[in-house]
Amino acid sequence: MCSFLCSVGWHPVIADAEDYDILATKGNHILRIKVKSCSGPIIGIRERAPGYYRWTIGLGRRKDILIPTDYYDVLALGPNAIQFVNAKDVNKKTYRTKPGELYAELARNTWREITDAL
Repeated sequence: MCSFLCSVGWHPVIADAEDYDILATKGNHILRIKVKSCSGPIIGIRERAPGYYRWTIGLGRRKDILIPTDYYDVLALGPNAIQFVNAKDVNKKTYRTKPGELYAELARNTWREITDAL
């Protein structure tokens, strides 16, 4: 994650603060990034979407959605490919992605969408 941010000209600092994990700066811009990862596609009969990667996004003990923009600016989903999500667009407790939707340029494309709006 941090190596990707460096490769696109941002300066990341790993932080354990206020429910975000990375503080990234570039010039006058500062972004708080929440990082979520999963080990691999979920497989099982009882799984709602078998074969998908699944990330639990909710905050706190009860995993409430709350208001993400109060806690972070960008959500980063990994591990095999990074997908960035603007905190304003986070509206559910769980994200699922098919393995085929994780492609090499995903990180660059989703990061560009977020930073173009700055």
